[in-house]
Amino acid sequence: MLEKFLPRIEFDSYEDFKENYKVNAPEDFNFAYDIVDAWAKEEPDKRALLWCNDHDEERTFTFTDISKMSNQVANMFRAKGLKKGDVVMLILRRRWEYWITATGLMKLGVIIVPGTLQLTKKDIAYRANAASIKAFVCVDDEYVLQQMELARPEAPCIENVFIVDNKEREGWINFNAEIAKYPDTFERPTDDQRTVGELDADGLLVKARYILHTGQGEQTAVIERKQMRLFNGIIGHKNPPIILSIDYM
Repeated sequence: MLEKFLPRIEFDSYEDFKENYKVNAPEDFNFAYDIVDAWAKEEPDKRALLWCNDHDEERTFTFTDISKMSNQVANMFRAKGLKKGDVVMLILRRRWEYWITATGLMKLGVIIVPGTLQLTKKDIAYRANAASIKAFVCVDDEYVLQQMELARPEAPCIENVFIVDNKEREGWINFNAEIAKYPDTFERPTDDQRTVGELDADGLLVKARYILHTGQGEQTAVIERKQMRLFNGIIGHKNPPIILSIDYM
């Protein structure tokens, strides 16, 4: 797998690495397809994720597992009306669902915004309205769920809210049960349907540091204008950005 993207993986010195390290990625590189799905084809039983928690629960996922489940996620969100360039926030702490959801959203070209469990009603409503977030996928945490429910009336852009761990709650969609309804195959978009995303977050009225993950590394951009628009072109890669963190200054 490394040979597909890295001409060299061994170096004699830091100077050699600095001078000669290169990543060969196609213009339409997408981590979900080109890494996760590629591993699933190359080594179907290769372990991708080992998850456990404080309650002695443990799950092992192969790349095939994540590939198929992320296809179900992509099909489900597409059926809910999400498309390339839409925004979804994930408040999932360290739940295993984060990885299949993020991978599935990458396949659609949807922008992923990870969120902390400490977000209040005001924080959630502000972010939802500022970035036109259409859906939230949340961990089964009473504080998180309450703050989300309080924020929804103030953020009409939110169309769907999902709760993981097969939990049922009024007003919420059981994420695990919902994705199980959808096929585990998903055709990669081509040409003008490629998963090229952009972040259009006009209207943010604070200074913010956005750390963007593009599939080729991370780049930090400090935004100071009251009105801002971040395009993938700024970071030079046609892949939907993932906002790893927003640090208000």
